[in-house]
Amino acid sequence: MSTVLIYDPISEDGLNILRKAGHTLITRQELNEKNKDSIEGLVIRTSPLKGDFLSQLPHLKVIGRHGVGVDNIDLDYATQAGILVGNTPYANAVSVAEHVLGMMLYFIKKYTLSDSLIREGKFRERDHIGLSELNGKTLGIIGFGKVGKAVYRIAHDGFAMNVVVYDPYIEMPKDVHRVEKLEELLKSSDFVTIHTPLTEETHCMIDTKELSLMKKGAILINAARGPVINVDAVAQSLRDGHLGGLAVDVFPEEPPRPDSPILTAPHVLMTPHSAALTYEAIYRMATGAAEAVVRVLRGEKPDYIVNPEVLKEGKK
Repeated sequence: MSTVLIYDPISEDGLNILRKAGHTLITRQELNEKNKDSIEGLVIRTSPLKGDFLSQLPHLKVIGRHGVGVDNIDLDYATQAGILVGNTPYANAVSVAEHVLGMMLYFIKKYTLSDSLIREGKFRERDHIGLSELNGKTLGIIGFGKVGKAVYRIAHDGFAMNVVVYDPYIEMPKDVHRVEKLEELLKSSDFVTIHTPLTEETHCMIDTKELSLMKKGAILINAARGPVINVDAVAQSLRDGHLGGLAVDVFPEEPPRPDSPILTAPHVLMTPHSAALTYEAIYRMATGAAEAVVRVLRGEKPDYIVNPEVLKEGKK
């Protein structure tokens, strides 16, 4: 059978699928000049996977991405080399969506402040906390992929929010309030949450101009990719009192550099790129990535293919 490189650690559930299929597993630390030629499959999470490394694996047939985004993979090289890339687009959508709604609740229910008041013996100050509801508020969703759709469902159906969506590339159901321009979404939303891939078009898509269009006091949430917002501009908007709050699960550099402006800006909630790291999502991502590798190595197609051009060009 084939050798599969476990480039990043994954759960035993995924490893067991590969073992059961009869494949030999090696870690990145065990990789050497003697075993490089034997590798036909690779499983990766978020580590960078560049073309110069992939070129050292001449018999690699498939990359299983433990997650959704593939901006960490040199997709152009993989496609040119005839390497199929399979991901797990549905595995973490619910987990990330729940995380986003939790971030929204954090800002309007003020759990941390309420807890601290009790601990400080200021129970009666509850009348001055200033709580609010999600019900009836407007949520703007930028990007209507798997996660964006999950956020929509919870916010619209569960919290009775007014939801507007901006995504020029996806056909939407007629009952979804779609806006044609990002500016329209920014001006009308109490909360703005981003769920786009990282591309040249989306890099710094929320910058000084876009922030100025947002409602005063609005909350910005980024659980997509760090570079889709300009953190310097966001930090300044928070300090100026225009933006009401920022919730981020992702950063331009991970971990964020010590001098990152959002570390000292007011009204910021940060989580360490953990929105998708629920037990359930980890299980689905690990087993999904492993299944993709197993299927390709036995001559089948994985459920989800990122670069189907490989098949069209007859390279597989």
